[in-house]
Amino acid sequence: MASRRRMHVSEIRTIQVHTICVCAAMGETSLTPIVLFLTERRIRIVLLMVEGKFHTSIRSHGMRLLRLFSILGLLTAAAMPAAAQSGDGPWMIRVRGLYLLPADQSDAIPSLNVPADAITVSTKVFPELDIVRFFNANIAAELVLTYPQQHDVELSGTNIGTFKHLPPTLLLQYHLMPDGVVRPYLGAGVNLTLLSSVELNVPGVGALDLEDSSLGWAAQVGADIRIMEGRFLNLDVKKVAIGSDVLAGGDAVSAVGVDPWLFSVGLGVRF
Repeated sequence: MASRRRMHVSEIRTIQVHTICVCAAMGETSLTPIVLFLTERRIRIVLLMVEGKFHTSIRSHGMRLLRLFSILGLLTAAAMPAAAQSGDGPWMIRVRGLYLLPADQSDAIPSLNVPADAITVSTKVFPELDIVRFFNANIAAELVLTYPQQHDVELSGTNIGTFKHLPPTLLLQYHLMPDGVVRPYLGAGVNLTLLSSVELNVPGVGALDLEDSSLGWAAQVGADIRIMEGRFLNLDVKKVAIGSDVLAGGDAVSAVGVDPWLFSVGLGVRF
């Protein structure tokens, strides 16, 4: 085995081509070459992985492009587990940017002459982390995680304070075209929203509070778009039921339905 490895290393030659390709040799040998070819440039890149260690031979007339594509190649190769060589693995991790658009529904408060839907919650853009486990080609479970998000609250257009919410969501998904370039899916599940750091105050009324948590349904539609082996662009839309009573002195004076639409886009790695 050692003599075979020395033969490969000694016979490496500089490669000059004018097509774009990323080639990863598949097999049981410990020598796995990854070669990047770039168009319209005489860029010569040979990345070798021998027993898990990369050796790089780089020659280029365009150093700026060389650095960019070298880093891309290294990151892609390093993040690609061995399991991906035999097809899609059972796990996917996504990082997405999310836009939250609340429904802004609330009950009227007759004693305060507050009309219905006068309590509103601010929109929000924030990151999220998704962990997906595939049980077979079509069925998967997705756990959506983020950190506590702060929102402004207004009453008839006047700011009355803030609160934070932490909304982990668990969904069961059905993937319609699991082998396609575009892989749409549908999902349904539950959302548990934890409410904290409530600082609401209405002049002439006093401090208001919210319930500690909200448990509701969640539904989604989305698609993973394959951009390379094990790498996906993700588009996703969710509707989530989130609500709470509004409390004054421990008594419920109104109920708020945040019930947001969640629009997100991100990148995923399957392994």
